[in-house]
Amino acid sequence: MTALEVLEPLRDSLVPIAALQPGICPVCRTATKVGFDDCYRCNGQQFRVLPITMSISQGLIHHHLRYYKDHPVADTRTELTYRLAALLETFLRNHLNCLGGTVQRVATVPSSKTQRDAPWEIIKFLGRFSGHTNPITQHSDLTLGVDGDVEGQRILLLDDTFTSGQSIFNAAQLLTRQGAIVVPVVLGRHINADYPPSQPLLAALRPKKWDPTQCGICGGIQCPTITPDAGTLL
Repeated sequence: MTALEVLEPLRDSLVPIAALQPGICPVCRTATKVGFDDCYRCNGQQFRVLPITMSISQGLIHHHLRYYKDHPVADTRTELTYRLAALLETFLRNHLNCLGGTVQRVATVPSSKTQRDAPWEIIKFLGRFSGHTNPITQHSDLTLGVDGDVEGQRILLLDDTFTSGQSIFNAAQLLTRQGAIVVPVVLGRHINADYPPSQPLLAALRPKKWDPTQCGICGGIQCPTITPDAGTLL
């Protein structure tokens, strides 16, 4: 099966990303408070993290991002992982140029609670879909915190979910200190649909069909209902 065919059960649950615009955090693409350029979680961060989709609490994407690493049934974990890999491969195939072009290596962000490197299981599936070749020139099981020869290399840094951003920011800083050029990507930017300030952004994004040929850089959604005082999303 192709990556898009594998991804089909998720298509209606994928939520496109807002374009850079007033009232949208340039780091994580959620809403900002009036008078602030970034949301409070991203205030002062030099890295720009590109989400592939919004992950709405208790939604299907949220379910996949949680249970691909924690579901008690191994076959179910594999199925969820394979779909997330299809999402990532579709994104990379269409948008590596949006991220600045080819990357030499990929690094993943282990879970801050368990230290288990679940996102690496997603990376392992890349290039296994019908008609596809590996969209990254080299996979390298780069263990964060261990020195490696990354000087001058462009590294795709993948995390499954962005909530507070602490884990991916820490990883990006570590790799940058080692001389790498870091390209941070997250599968899902977590958003709580029950939190009132989240609702104007979701109202603007949800009616827009997710398009694999567009991302938050080359085709982000303009949100006319979002104003700079819409509030910070949690």
